[in-house]
Amino acid sequence: MNLNKLYLLLIGFLCAGAFSTSLHAQDATTANGFGVNHNLHLTYGLGVGAVPESDDASSSLLSLSWTHFYGIGAKKNLRLGYGVRFNSFSGKNLAYSTADAKLISDDQIDTIGVAKANTNNIAITLNAKYRLIDKLDIGFNIDALGLGFGGEKETSLTNTNDASLTSFDTNNNASPTSMSVLLVGDRDIGMLNSEIYVGYWFTENLNARLGYSFLFTEYTTENELGFDNDRFRNKSGYLIFSVGYSPGRN
Repeated sequence: MNLNKLYLLLIGFLCAGAFSTSLHAQDATTANGFGVNHNLHLTYGLGVGAVPESDDASSSLLSLSWTHFYGIGAKKNLRLGYGVRFNSFSGKNLAYSTADAKLISDDQIDTIGVAKANTNNIAITLNAKYRLIDKLDIGFNIDALGLGFGGEKETSLTNTNDASLTSFDTNNNASPTSMSVLLVGDRDIGMLNSEIYVGYWFTENLNARLGYSFLFTEYTTENELGFDNDRFRNKSGYLIFSVGYSPGRN
């Protein structure tokens, strides 16, 4: 199966989640019913820092997610779930450093600059939330597996620890890494988003979240640079605000 078909499959999954939310709304009185335990959220993130840093850098994040939760225990205050999320990231004057875990541990690190970055992915998410009081919950989610896509960008090698490189390559094109895989820490691959938040329910159907998002974005260069590496990562943080809909309080 090629990447285009996989993209269409994951987009179809997201659309199916939105459709089933409406279709099963009449089941909202069922404590663990499929209809009541949907969430649809639109989230905006304002960049508050990136690693590595670069002068005049800025970035933003927009995401659309669908989640299905399952209540645990008699009161079902703890809820675990799975979902699908579309993430779209844009930034300017960003620095991306070596993403290979072994090279990082050996301090064999290069840095490339991307003047106008734009990466996207569609990912399966893991979710958990806990109801603190009647209208207030806290929660966490993270991308687990997905597909990345976006336009090709021209990059410049701005720093290297590889003494074998005699000059900086200023014409090396790069594209968003096509796979997103959660492997923990520096072993992660591709674009991965995670959120921690506090949520408030205004009504049985409408809610909002305020929190923090930690994001990995990654580019793969056409040609290998120092230490035979072609993957470069930027880590960034965001203050996030989200508005959500559910067919019933869950």
